Amino acid sequence: MKITVKAEETYFPEWNKNRKLSKDERVCIHYRYLTGPERDEFIGLAPIKYDKEGQVIDGLQFRLDKYEIVKTSIITIDNLMANDEIIVTGQQVGEIPELAGLYIELADFFLEVNQVINKKK
Repeated sequence: MKITVKAEETYFPEWNKNRKLSKDERVCIHYRYLTGPERDEFIGLAPIKYDKEGQVIDGLQFRLDKYEIVKTSIITIDNLMANDEIIVTGQQVGEIPELAGLYIELADFFLEVNQVINKKK
């Protein structure tokens, strides 16, 4: 079987009425899908208690690391500034309080697209 996978996709967030702006002014997120090992690391079950030898002694918990998902998924960002700083990475989006709404939208978006990547549309 031969498949073709795009190395990069684009997303125009709804945040701050972005989609109503002209194409030249819109924030554009260039992103990639997570790899299998990245999904396993950022989304899944994680042990919650260890003994002195590092062995799990009490259960598992669900892990969902939205910050790492946003940081890892974003390749670059066009047309975004905050506090006179040009924003081009997911790390910046996650660490600037004024961008919290954008961060939440992107985290939810990346979770959704990584769940349906292999489904037929």
